[in-house]
Amino acid sequence: CVAFTEWMNFTFDPSENAHDVTGDDSIEGFRILMEQQRMGAIRIKSTELKNCTEMQDISEKIRTEIGRGRLCIRDDRDLYADVPLRNQMLKLLFSYSTPWLRLGLETLFGETIQPNDPKYDSPNKLSDGGKIPVGPAANRMNQALRNFIVIRVLSDKVVLSKYTRRLCKVPSGRFGEKYQKEIRTVVLY
Repeated sequence: CVAFTEWMNFTFDPSENAHDVTGDDSIEGFRILMEQQRMGAIRIKSTELKNCTEMQDISEKIRTEIGRGRLCIRDDRDLYADVPLRNQMLKLLFSYSTPWLRLGLETLFGETIQPNDPKYDSPNKLSDGGKIPVGPAANRMNQALRNFIVIRVLSDKVVLSKYTRRLCKVPSGRFGEKYQKEIRTVVLY
């Protein structure tokens, strides 16, 4: 009866992280498998939607507007050094619910974001002055999403290495100016 109740609760209100529920290992394994299959099917559908003709047309129009300079980030904004701006962008993105934000990022970048993935551990923890929601399971996913956004959306290792040639961490002088200009454009794509 307890297993059935847990299964019904999961079916009608699946948690974002089924790994945090304690109980029978066989039931837990089944729940995790079902959640992964469900999320896999959703990812496939969202990728199909992203790649449909209508969405490709919209993406091309946005790229054109960015290329013409009609859609841009102001020149006086430094995405690397302006911590309040980064925090404002993080708050803006976290205004989406966590599952939708995760699905959108996974669809755009073509990879799965896991709560404890070490490749998205951020060495520079930013404090945004506000709180990103909820309990321990949601908090780990929110931290993973936050790190992903800082590492993959608000910066780009390829662009950074182009201007530092891996000799330093931050470009300066005219290379810094060129880097800032390019990163402002890359972030919009």
